[in-house]
Amino acid sequence: MCSLCLVYQERACARTLFLAVPPDSLLDVSYTPPELRHTLHGDLDDLQPYSSGRLVFVYAQGSALYDKLSALPYIKTDLPIQEVHSRTWCGHLHQIDDTTNTGMEEVTEAAPPETVTGDIQCHIIVEMTFYGKDFSYVDSLLGGESYETDLWNASSSGPNASVLPSVRLVEKVHGYLNAASGTQDDGWLPRGAIFFRWTGDGVGGDDHGGGRYYWKAGADWDQVSRKLLRPFYDVSLYVVGSAYASSYRQLWAEGALETVDRALDIMFNEA
Repeated sequence: MCSLCLVYQERACARTLFLAVPPDSLLDVSYTPPELRHTLHGDLDDLQPYSSGRLVFVYAQGSALYDKLSALPYIKTDLPIQEVHSRTWCGHLHQIDDTTNTGMEEVTEAAPPETVTGDIQCHIIVEMTFYGKDFSYVDSLLGGESYETDLWNASSSGPNASVLPSVRLVEKVHGYLNAASGTQDDGWLPRGAIFFRWTGDGVGGDDHGGGRYYWKAGADWDQVSRKLLRPFYDVSLYVVGSAYASSYRQLWAEGALETVDRALDIMFNEA
């Protein structure tokens, strides 16, 4: 018999559940019994969300940046774009929505360009993530005319939690990409552009939204992180992830592994 049920995108019931979601998403989970959700609020107040953004450009095959970035899957620079991840993708254009929404690390391997036939097209998907002052700078360029294309425009929904960037933002970042990759600008702007924003405004009025999280100054992070690991003593629900790790391991993979290791210790000690 299951002792715990929750709904997050889909329903799950089990004797033991591991929940690896960011703090704002914890408040979007529907629990059974329902009073479990309210217990989390106080502990999550010790986590401070910080704004971040992810900008995705799609360049068509034949453009100078397509040719250059196809051979440079990763670029690190001191420009505001900081880190650039690129990946060649071949398929139907309408499928790129799903590709950018899931994140580049989850993109299914595409057919190599030389095997593509018919109406299948090849593009380079370029992903840039911004934090801190770089996010503030890029975010300040959002105002003005929107950058509309046949891939994403005002009449299309685009990926979840996204906005159309402005023309000036696209032109500015396009210039940074040329400079960072040593490409001579051929005038081919992106086939499409979309901007994901996590501004710390929270979800549904709760001030827990953000692209990354830090413990607030003065928070007893060791005690709170252990409490969040298993928020309800009599329920086998474990919350894991780097946001809930020790202060010196937050944002790192080691932090996520630390929380999982702690959870497994509890489970095996009770067995």
